[in-house]
Amino acid sequence: MDRIEELPNGHIRVTFEKPIMDAGGDLKVTATLRPPTCGEVLDFGDVSAFVLTGKNMGMEVDDPEAIKAYLGVIITDHDFEIIAKRGAPSDALALKEAVKRFFASARKKLQPSPAPSSSTGDQTRSPSTEPA
Repeated sequence: MDRIEELPNGHIRVTFEKPIMDAGGDLKVTATLRPPTCGEVLDFGDVSAFVLTGKNMGMEVDDPEAIKAYLGVIITDHDFEIIAKRGAPSDALALKEAVKRFFASARKKLQPSPAPSSSTGDQTRSPSTEPA
């Protein structure tokens, strides 16, 4: 079973290794994360950075403080502080991966789409070439 499930509404559900008791005393087996908002991304920044190592090599490095900041606000049905105290290490890894998936999805949307092809050539005119 995949512990990280992407839902049709854009949210992500993470299944815990073992149920975690919430503040109300209920045992929960999952946490649902909503996508971060534009404002949250501007406030907390990216969850990873590409850093150069030696000899023109580079690697992606996670920002644990940013990841924790996001988890504190995007978990919709559980308290992150409780999960952090009672969850298993594998829960932390699954939650971190879920947050990173939101950013991977957003980056894909930044990729330029292929230009439409036209068999008749460019039909646009700039203002300087328009007839007077």
